[in-house]
Parts: sequence; structure tokens; C-alpha cells
Amino acid sequence: MGNSRLAAVDGLRGIAIFMVIYQHVYAGPVRQNFRDMTGGFAYIIGNAWMGVGLFFILSGFVLALPFAEGKRSLHDRADFNEFYKRRFARIGPLFIFMAFVGYAFTVKYGNPATGSLLLTLSTLSMFTKSQFFPTINGPFWSLAVEIWFSILCPFILFRMMKNGPMKTAAVIAVAALSIRLVGTQLTFSNSQVNPVKDFLIARMDDFALGMVIAISYARGILPKLRDAHSLAGIAAILIAAILWDFQESFPSWAAAFFNLPLQIGVALLLIAALSGATLTTSFLTKWPLRLAGAMCFSLYCWHYMLIGPTISDHPFGFKSNLIFWTSLAVLASFTYRFIEFPKVPVRALLLIPTRGVARPRLEADAVRRTNAVSK
Repeated sequence: MGNSRLAAVDGLRGIAIFMVIYQHVYAGPVRQNFRDMTGGFAYIIGNAWMGVGLFFILSGFVLALPFAEGKRSLHDRADFNEFYKRRFARIGPLFIFMAFVGYAFTVKYGNPATGSLLLTLSTLSMFTKSQFFPTINGPFWSLAVEIWFSILCPFILFRMMKNGPMKTAAVIAVAALSIRLVGTQLTFSNSQVNPVKDFLIARMDDFALGMVIAISYARGILPKLRDAHSLAGIAAILIAAILWDFQESFPSWAAAFFNLPLQIGVALLLIAALSGATLTTSFLTKWPLRLAGAMCFSLYCWHYMLIGPTISDHPFGFKSNLIFWTSLAVLASFTYRFIEFPKVPVRALLLIPTRGVARPRLEADAVRRTNAVSK
């Protein structure tokens, strides 16, 4: 398996985290400035929240790959328990730590959100209307979805291995689409986060797609795609963005299908990267992009809480951006180093090649990241 091919997965995660940060920090001001200057609607540039869907697909890929390659198994209860132990060790410490950090922010501003903290820690926030987007840290809604997917992941993998990935994914896709159709008939205050349309089952087809790609890749049956297919993938993602911009022109139920072009686009980009497409792989394996992808969990947890009056009032100012990005880099680096991977050599965390250094056994994504830079 080529080093650059696995490194490209980190690059895609880097793109995803920059999309999410752009959406929360800059999308609103960019759209407003565009309207002020042109009087027209700012198409496409306000839909970077689709980066969350990219995260979901990549999560399915990363978690399924070691099992698809036969490096891990799901034969008995011990295998299931080992999976859960590893998964909690990977995401649990930072998730819990950042939940309390978010709660501390609410205490500081005189409105302690104790209920939100408890619902978030239990991930029961995903089953509520008022706290689906948690008060202590709004983007944690997607982490709750990730955690619940992690709970279901071994069962889905087992079923894919037994009944075939395509058949299982098709059943999941039908269930997901059905829930999204229901969600489109309901109205919520935040049009971009719908507690029904973005519920675990409604987004499960994203994860399933990543799992199918991982299994197909491990079996050597993925089609060989090139840079032209990557361009087609980008075009498909842009089509998804345009569909969301024109959603009011369609019947409400049509929005349930808007995620499909995004899935097609991400699949084309991922498969092209796995195929070693020259320009695609070269771009995705650039060190800054890969490092952002490696740190994406910490960056995701911190960025929303650092959006204060300074960056909100002056989103394009040098000083406000310097403060925001410096704070984000420092805090994310701290949790990445000391909470996510406290026992991993710093050079490995920074994706700097090392020789002769023993590395601890990590979760699938981290061990591949380390191996990719050490060969």
C-alpha cells in the first residue's frame, strides 16, 4: 500500500477541517460582503458545512480498513470489546476534556449549561431538539453522531463481511434516505442542523460509503481513477452546494437527496487519491494539509469556542486573524500532543520521518499516519 495514498486521507481530513472553520468564521461575512458589493446571492461559498459529511465518509473508511485488510478481526466478543476499548481511548479523553472546557466557558459568561454538559457527555443530546446543537460547544453534535456510529460500526462491519458490503450499504442507504425524507418535512430554528435529517441513521449512509470504499480497496477491486475523476468529484460537490442554495426552488422533500452529489464527489476524490492520481495525490499529501488533517479532532473541538467578538467583528483583519489562528494552533497543539496522543513521539505527530524509533500501537488512522512517514 503506497505511503502517499494513505497520507492523502489525512489531506482530505485537512480539507474537511478547513471547510468547517471557514463555514463558522468566514462564510457569513463573505456572503454579506458579496451581497453588499454585487447585490446578488453568494452561491456556493456559504456551504462549507458539507465538510462534516466528508469527515463522516472518511471515518467509515478509516475504521473499516484494518478489518477489511485482515489486520483485525470481529470473530467474537473479545474482538468487539477490543474495538470499543481502542475507540474510546482514541476519542473519549479529548471528547470528555473538551466538554468540560465548553462548560467552563458557559460558567465564565454567567450562564452555566449543566444540562447541556450532561446531555453532551452521555451523547443523549443527539436525541433532543434543544441540545442537538449543544450549548457548551455546538459542533459537538457531529461528535455525538461519530460516537454512536462507533458503537454500531463493528455490527455493520460484521454484516458487510457476511452479506456483502454493497447489499448492506444499500439497506443502510434506504433507511438513511427515509429518515432524511421525514426530516425535510419538519422545520427547526437552524436550517443547517436538523435533529431529524442529521440524526445518526439519517447520516449513516455517509459512513457506509466510506466502509464500502475501504473494503473494496482492501480487496483490490476499486476502479483506477485519475485526476480527471477528481475534477468530476469537485464538480459533484459544487453541484451539491448549488442544490442547497436553490433548495427553496424545489419541493421540501428533494433536500433529502442533496447529500448524494456530495457523496459521489467525495468518493471520486478518495478513490482517485487511493489510485495514486498524480496531481490529486501530490496536493493532498502536502505537509501543512496533512498536519491539519492529523490534528483535525483537536482543531474541530477548539475552533468554535474561540470565535469571539474580535474575529466576529473583524473577520478579515490581520490582528483578529492572528489572535484567532494563533490561539487555535496553540490550544489544538496542546490537546493533540498531551490528550490525543500523549505517548507518541513529537516527530511522528508532526509527520516528520524518523528512523529506529519504536512507536506505540495506535488507532488505525494514527498508526497509518506514523507508518506513512517512517518508510
